Amino acid sequence: MFVIESWPDAADKAGLRVVASTDTRIVANVLTPFPDLVVWARTVPETWSDFLSRNQEICAPLALAGSPDHLLSRWRNQDLLPKTLSFLKDDIEQTLALTTALGPARFLRVTWHPVTGSFAPILAAGAPLRTLCLYGEGTQTFFHEDGTRPGSTVSPDPYALVFCRAGLPVSLKPEFHAAHKGACFVLMIEGE
Repeated sequence: MFVIESWPDAADKAGLRVVASTDTRIVANVLTPFPDLVVWARTVPETWSDFLSRNQEICAPLALAGSPDHLLSRWRNQDLLPKTLSFLKDDIEQTLALTTALGPARFLRVTWHPVTGSFAPILAAGAPLRTLCLYGEGTQTFFHEDGTRPGSTVSPDPYALVFCRAGLPVSLKPEFHAAHKGACFVLMIEGE
């Protein structure tokens, strides 16, 4: 398994501890105390980008909250996305189930937000685990700073699942930007 790791300088300990890989086994690092961000740079079907770039239907943001079982049931049994995006339903359900399996949360918030320009969500304080994903052509950047000096960034590829744990040694601020006229979408799952 090829893994990229980024660790802060031991002298000042500022910065995020990041592990990233295209291998699914990287997700197991969420269960260890060491990395702050785990990035699974997964490969998705090529048709996803084509379908999303042709999607002209801008849907309203969607916010759901409840127990993991309630959310999984609701996601399976209701059409919460426009028909043009229904091909993503299984992936989002699997991401929700994976986040539930990895995190200790008994209550989750799921946010699905279209991005036509830029979007900078405010992360919930104290979430034990967050999962974020950018669907479509765009950029996702995670800015972080420790409050004493300018921060740096982590910029995973679109479709990567980014797992972020609570209690980071730095402030984390995600930003998402659409690449073209079409929209891209952000999925955020936060536990409480």
